[in-house]
Amino acid sequence: MHYGLVFTDTRKLAYEFAAANNKQLLPNWSEEKMAEKEWLRSFMKRHKLSLRQPEATSLSRATSFNKFNVDKFFSDLKSTYEKFGFGPEDVYNLDETGLTTVQKPGKAVSPCGQKQVGKITSAERGTLVTVCAIIGSTGKAVPPFFVFPHVHFQDHMLHNAPPGSRGAAHTSGWMTGDIFLSVLEHFIKHERPCKEKPKLLTLDNHESHISIRAVSLAKENGIVLLTIPPHTSHKLQPLDVAVYGPFKPYYNKACERWLINHPGQTLRIYDVAGLMGEAYPFAFTPDNIIKGFKSTGIMPFNGETFGEADFLCSSVTDRPLDQVPSPNHVSAIHLEPSTSWTSVTDPVPSTSSTSVTGPVPSTSCTSPNDPVPSTSFSSDIDPVLSSSCTSESNPAPSPSNEKQSQTVENFVSPEILKPFPKCGPRKRDGRGRKKGESLILTSSPIKVRLEEEFRVREAKKFKNRKTARLALDSSSGESEQLVLDDSDSSWNEECDDDDDSYKIEAGDFIIAKVHGVRKESGRNFVAVVKESLRSGVQVTFYKRHLPSTRFSISNESAFVATADAVTKLPRPLKDLRQRYGGMIYFNIDLYEYSLR
Repeated sequence: MHYGLVFTDTRKLAYEFAAANNKQLLPNWSEEKMAEKEWLRSFMKRHKLSLRQPEATSLSRATSFNKFNVDKFFSDLKSTYEKFGFGPEDVYNLDETGLTTVQKPGKAVSPCGQKQVGKITSAERGTLVTVCAIIGSTGKAVPPFFVFPHVHFQDHMLHNAPPGSRGAAHTSGWMTGDIFLSVLEHFIKHERPCKEKPKLLTLDNHESHISIRAVSLAKENGIVLLTIPPHTSHKLQPLDVAVYGPFKPYYNKACERWLINHPGQTLRIYDVAGLMGEAYPFAFTPDNIIKGFKSTGIMPFNGETFGEADFLCSSVTDRPLDQVPSPNHVSAIHLEPSTSWTSVTDPVPSTSSTSVTGPVPSTSCTSPNDPVPSTSFSSDIDPVLSSSCTSESNPAPSPSNEKQSQTVENFVSPEILKPFPKCGPRKRDGRGRKKGESLILTSSPIKVRLEEEFRVREAKKFKNRKTARLALDSSSGESEQLVLDDSDSSWNEECDDDDDSYKIEAGDFIIAKVHGVRKESGRNFVAVVKESLRSGVQVTFYKRHLPSTRFSISNESAFVATADAVTKLPRPLKDLRQRYGGMIYFNIDLYEYSLR
């Protein structure tokens, strides 16, 4: 469960276990409040245990890999196989990994007793280059795609890279939505999927993979995108399971050889592609790729690849469902030792019984002629039962059974002394990121949902609500009306083109945008409308007196197009204080408009 014990904790638990069960303890155990080291060595030898260095496992990985998430993924995978009839030649996996210019040093031969052994690296911290690989379940591999941490991509960055490789550049060196489009085009070029012969591509649900443009491009070219549940790539991603593991040591060795052959020089991002070209043939082998798909249960399909032991780590966050039991539901009943049990023909339960089928327990005796209820109890009933009376057909308990019952009743298990970790009730506050899941991105319902979410996000970027009604949908390239929350009546009223609040007439105050030399540059000014024309308005500008938000009229007038009328302002108020001399101000917050 990833909550292992060290030597000291194991020795303390052994002492507490023996003391709780009234076992005879050695003097050293009682003095130190823990078991002896010799006992622990013998215990580990008898049960074939060893002390291992664990691998750091995040809580998200440990708890997200649960039966519900995995069953949902295999259910989507099975339905996709049945719908499209995919064969082994049609199934692919995509995943990214990072290659750094500072490798992880390998082991080196050194004299015995020497405590510090060093090995040369290029720097203290390296620069990351992202590599996106795609493999097929028949053992083939599509040439990799590189993302370099650079502003502009140059062809010489792919020097000595695996044949057919492509690259792109981004300042962060990470995969982005625009670059992922190039990755899909790279995949289409090599595997040539089409709607008549589609391909299945499994990948994680990183935000760069689920953009509207990527989903649309995949659907147009016959690519079915299936995402795996979040934080489960270490179990369900063939590249992570069987390819990237052996690839990293080969890459580190290639880096060490480069440093030996180039003494006094440091690795640069321009050398990463060539170093991957050296390690690529040794790790991306058909044998490793086929084993990766088989061990994850993707191809050949095996929904029972993972058993209950694989999901044991996620039991930490298992919580009971908030459900009301149905009338036909009978839960397990734990009987106290003082409860009497009556039956017509059944003997008194013993510790060897696994299930009990009989009447409802009661605290009084009943005769053999009483009717027997049909209720059936589960095997969770406590086997230690003491009867205050028995029927004529029930044999009396023997002294050995009584002694055994007392022993079992007083037994304290290690789980009681040191229970398994359990999370408390989940807080349902509705905040935080939306929980991810396995999705078939190219299916119509999911694609429509993604488009709606994208439109809402784009609308939130606009400060002017009227402008937010028309936003460019990047998936279609056309202007569409954005559908937001219908329950917000104020939104609908303010965005209504027929509403008088947005009709600009003479005497109204507006915020007008005045463009500079460059079209994209511009400044906002307060202005009063003098005349309303067909294509715009003639205005007189007001001057702001910084740092206040008071305005005085100026002598500057100009024509303002309708598109440059940012918003309509309410009627102004006059500030009669002496320092402002009758300047106007507006009873709203104007800081967001960056007025001049």
